[in-house]
Amino acid sequence: MNHKEIIVQLQSQSTWFLFFINVFTLGIYCGHYIIRQTRVINSHVGHHQPISFVFVLLIVVLKYAFVLGFVLNYFYPAIKGLFLTHVLLDLFIHASVIVWGVQARNRMNRILNVTSSHFSYFGLLGSVMFSPFYLNYKVNMSHEKLIEQYAVGA
Repeated sequence: MNHKEIIVQLQSQSTWFLFFINVFTLGIYCGHYIIRQTRVINSHVGHHQPISFVFVLLIVVLKYAFVLGFVLNYFYPAIKGLFLTHVLLDLFIHASVIVWGVQARNRMNRILNVTSSHFSYFGLLGSVMFSPFYLNYKVNMSHEKLIEQYAVGA
């Protein structure tokens, strides 16, 4: 597997941009980012345990439902149970994104065939705590290291 190829395909924007656009869109952009990265990862994993695209689509649909619940809760705060449903939906979305982050981490470490001492290794703690942001950060850092290596080697 060409290490440079997958890192270049996954590299898309700065982590700060991803964070702020995620805040601005109430999490919807992050769902679409997850779809994009899953497609790239799955194209390199092949048929050997790809990340379920149905699972990823469920995350995106739930993110849209979260925004709808946010708007409804804002305009109709008196509806009983809406706030609790919204909070539970938010917790489920976060849990799903964490699961996706761990799955993406496992696939990336397998694709890149790296050990924990390699600069491109995706750690478990970062994957759990900051799922898509950590993936984006590690891809950007790996991309910079690869550019440095190719510049020195050229």
